[in-house]
Amino acid sequence: MASGFFRRAGIASVCRALQDGIVKGRCCLSRQQRRRRVTRAIHLMSRRFAGSTASLSKCDVCDDSPGARDAVSTVSKKLYKNSRTYDLFMKWLGYESRIDRFLRRLNTSGGPHERILDAGCGTGLLGLHFLERFPAARLQATDLEPNFLHAMLVNAARRGIDRERIAVAQADISRPKQLTTLEGAPLALEDASFDLICIGAVIGYASDIEASLCHLLQLLAPGGTLINIEMSESVTGRFVSRRYQYHNIPLARMRDLIRDQGCQVVSTALGIRHFPANLTRTAIIARKAGG
Repeated sequence: MASGFFRRAGIASVCRALQDGIVKGRCCLSRQQRRRRVTRAIHLMSRRFAGSTASLSKCDVCDDSPGARDAVSTVSKKLYKNSRTYDLFMKWLGYESRIDRFLRRLNTSGGPHERILDAGCGTGLLGLHFLERFPAARLQATDLEPNFLHAMLVNAARRGIDRERIAVAQADISRPKQLTTLEGAPLALEDASFDLICIGAVIGYASDIEASLCHLLQLLAPGGTLINIEMSESVTGRFVSRRYQYHNIPLARMRDLIRDQGCQVVSTALGIRHFPANLTRTAIIARKAGG
């Protein structure tokens, strides 16, 4: 069944990449050849998942509220609706394990990190990593699509993380402070209420990117840290962003905006040990003064 799924999804290129030693680390291909092959694999899969017709927005899939319809992103309904497909996509490309490897070496000093927000959590890659890393922490996970919130809870159970440590709610990244519980109750997040906020290539789907980023930084407590595993401005990063119509502001502007909000900011590149995530992602880390 699995092999049939991957054949239908167009992942033959990834299988060939694995056989050629790309992910295993053997140097049988040049860096340019590796980049070209993975880019081709991403292109094939995105065509399969997104289709050749117009796709729906990640911020308006399965959501009829006026706020969700304001968003401007366009991620395939098939890809975003099916959390299992998305999870397999991330695992088989190697993104999940390589980003997890990067996070393990990331210095998050500056506080106990007891209150964590994973905004646009997807299947929980970032938030669950930090729950495992900080045993006393509690996580507020938000996503527009309930299927992904449920998938994140399933992944948490597989990792042996206590369900009581996790709260989930729907939210549009354009208004990250405004939540709706799965039972339909409204909930507002208070400023300075999180020690650690993590986001991963989601802010570019906001209707007003700069306003959304400012709202997230307002939620950060003094001395807290915001970690953004963002789409890079590399050739491959720009290709994938265009494919999924991820319209971000320039990263230099993002860093300036973070500084204007009273935070220190550093950018950290993903290295070859994080391949293939290093082809499309970079890390922007903000630390708020005080604490």
